Amino acid sequence: MTLLKVSLDKTVTPFAVVVDEGNHGTQMRRDPLPQTIVWQLTADAASGNFVPLTAAEPGFEWLTQPPPGAGIFSDLHLEDNGNKLKVQDLNPSAASTGEWFYRLRVSVGGTVYHSGRLSLGGTIRDPIIVNR
Repeated sequence: MTLLKVSLDKTVTPFAVVVDEGNHGTQMRRDPLPQTIVWQLTADAASGNFVPLTAAEPGFEWLTQPPPGAGIFSDLHLEDNGNKLKVQDLNPSAASTGEWFYRLRVSVGGTVYHSGRLSLGGTIRDPIIVNR
């Protein structure tokens, strides 16, 4: 299981949702078995929850769509009263390799915050899953 801690960056306005994935994104190795990715709200975000997945602007949104019918990612599931988000990543061959950007939305204290923030170069940096 890959556990990704999700918190709020309060140094920016509005606050931004941050995924602790290092500088190279969430790297997933090739494996014949599905691998679980879990996003867990921590620190200042722990008192909130992921926006429901059925909302107009859901708690998880693919910005780079996985290939249709490829079966790489399972449906997403919220757990622990919306404090955890889970998905299965099936990366058994070269056909399942790729990079997929996504956006998370978290509600804390009645305000919705999302991932994607300015990098030092002035561009938006969204979290990414990399199947290698």
